[in-house]
Amino acid sequence: MERLIRPSILGIAPYNAKPIPCRVKLDIMESPYDLPQGIKSKIKDAVQRIHFNLYPDPEAGTLKEGLADYAGVSPDMILVGNGSDELILYLLLCFGGEGRRAIFPEPTFSMYSTLAKITGTETYPVPLGEGFELNDSKMIDRAKEKPSIVFIAYPNNPTGDCFKREKVLRIIRETDSLVVIDEAYYEFSKEGFAADLSAYKNLVIIRTFSKCFGLAGIRCGYLMADAEVISWLNKVRLPYNLNSLSQEIAVILLAEKAWMEKITGEIICQRDWLYNELLKIQGIKPYQSKTNFIYFETDNPDKVYSRLLADGILIKQVSAGLRVTIGKAEENQEFLDKLIFSCSSKKIS
Repeated sequence: MERLIRPSILGIAPYNAKPIPCRVKLDIMESPYDLPQGIKSKIKDAVQRIHFNLYPDPEAGTLKEGLADYAGVSPDMILVGNGSDELILYLLLCFGGEGRRAIFPEPTFSMYSTLAKITGTETYPVPLGEGFELNDSKMIDRAKEKPSIVFIAYPNNPTGDCFKREKVLRIIRETDSLVVIDEAYYEFSKEGFAADLSAYKNLVIIRTFSKCFGLAGIRCGYLMADAEVISWLNKVRLPYNLNSLSQEIAVILLAEKAWMEKITGEIICQRDWLYNELLKIQGIKPYQSKTNFIYFETDNPDKVYSRLLADGILIKQVSAGLRVTIGKAEENQEFLDKLIFSCSSKKIS
């Protein structure tokens, strides 16, 4: 059977999303808050209106109208998908492939590399510089060597910071590559590039409902770009790619921005509190974040991770450090208490 597999697939490890037993789950940037009953009631009413025997709106017209109003772009500049991962795949199917290159900083979101390899696109990670800053000059040089697509998470995952805006704009201006800005955490950072779409036809922005909107369970993302880019992506987009239920729920949540903003504010307050508490722990180096997680380093990341998991606290091992998602106040406090115990010289030696 192996001889039938495309060579570019042979070395790819399956994405491991198997659940790990724990009491406190702070590993994959989910919102700690489920939707309130009032919003769930509106969703229940919407479900009654759906004709499940019919295919969904192939253009997601109502959702696009809501997103256009929310993001400040025209509907023909929007493409929706089954999570941002599907949209990244479409970008690589359309603009990547054999003889082309995917360029991204390292460390960053792992799916850029994985999906590039799946599509036969050469991967070219560029290590971040001091202070986790972009090496824009090297990315530009590499992009000029062959047709390329550049991925930049903004804020970055796992470091949690926004790169210097001028460095990102320089990459957009000085290459003819498609530059994809992944703004999955935009509602936390409030820093983005949507206002620049009209100026740069090679700029693409991806956002998601999984983080601030608390809809990781419905897998809904959206992409914004020049209408010509959207027209090309529609050539590789699967028909009816976003189901009716996801479309309805996303429309409802766009009308519930006040709830989303309230929850986002609470998560930011907890994030800033936890960061300041982490600064007090000897042997822990946290980094300020503009997301719903904090990246931190320690001399013994493997042992700290294992000790926390043994205590029922699940976080994520990334790069050379650890990443903790911001949970509810009581979850953050328990994580902090267990981390202090795990990092004590007596416990960790």
